[in-house]
Amino acid sequence: MLKKYIIPLLLLCLSTPSFSWTVSKISREITDNKNREYIISVHSQDESSVPIEVIVGTKSIDKNGRESYEQVDDHEFFIYPPIFVLQPGRTQKVRIRWTGDMQTLEKEKAFNIAIAEMPTKPKAAKTTFQDVRIGLNFAKKFLGSIYLIPKNAKANIQTTNTSLKNAGDDDAFHLTLTNIGNKYKSFKKPLCKMTHGEKTFSFVPDFDTGLIILSGNTRELKIDLPADWKEKLGSDKDFDFTLLDEND
Repeated sequence: MLKKYIIPLLLLCLSTPSFSWTVSKISREITDNKNREYIISVHSQDESSVPIEVIVGTKSIDKNGRESYEQVDDHEFFIYPPIFVLQPGRTQKVRIRWTGDMQTLEKEKAFNIAIAEMPTKPKAAKTTFQDVRIGLNFAKKFLGSIYLIPKNAKANIQTTNTSLKNAGDDDAFHLTLTNIGNKYKSFKKPLCKMTHGEKTFSFVPDFDTGLIILSGNTRELKIDLPADWKEKLGSDKDFDFTLLDEND
């Protein structure tokens, strides 16, 4: 249905697409029917017109932290306008509303939202979220997350399959985290804590990807240990290992 609007809107864009536009906060947690609708402001800081498209896709994260997406049904979210031309120096407000009933949710639903500058040549098929994510023909994009959170939902992280593996001078601790709760867990300030008797040693892990564990999901982690961890802890065998979030 959106395809018929693409060509007319692009014809209105008379100048080369600009890179100078910004958006307000696009990530949201929706917790009840009262706040399932919100407004995003897209602001132009240039003298050129820019064609913009707003796209929502489901959010999935595998055990290695790789994200994947599927286009949502057109009726699941009401987006207005879904496609528009951002005029020079102007601000366009975009209304986002989930059309479902929060009272029916038993566990979270996770989505990603993209606000992207459209390609100068219209595509034959409807834009998918994956097109935007991999940057296909899109000059600029802003990505965010939308989480639908049931009332009183909580994350519940269980740790299993812990092991210490040695590779020459490089030691690493392996563990599996499973979220059996009904809300995602984001480790915004992860901290590793190792304990042996009365000695405690803490360090900040270096993750290649952000550590978010969705409800019902599992993450397998390899955490490289500092070179001097044995000296600081006083042991290389009998110790407890805990992954914390300093914000908790």
